[in-house]
Amino acid sequence: KTDIADWYSFTVDFMLIDKSYGEVGIIQDILQLPANDVAQVFIDEKEVLLPLNDSTVIEINKRKKQVLVQLPDGIINMYLSL
Repeated sequence: KTDIADWYSFTVDFMLIDKSYGEVGIIQDILQLPANDVAQVFIDEKEVLLPLNDSTVIEINKRKKQVLVQLPDGIINMYLSL
């Protein structure tokens, strides 16, 4: 079994772009959590942890250093309202 964190670890410093939200921010780290692996992004100095898996990642563009995702509705705003 391939370790998913190793699979996504090269995306640190890539721009995370959500299909609905737009540019979320630069991926600072990839964290392994029991449920799934997450991208750590900071928006206005708030830590936001967003799932990276087969159902959220649409495309990874290594040349442009971008990760295009379709995140669950409201997840980013949930973090920002904390």
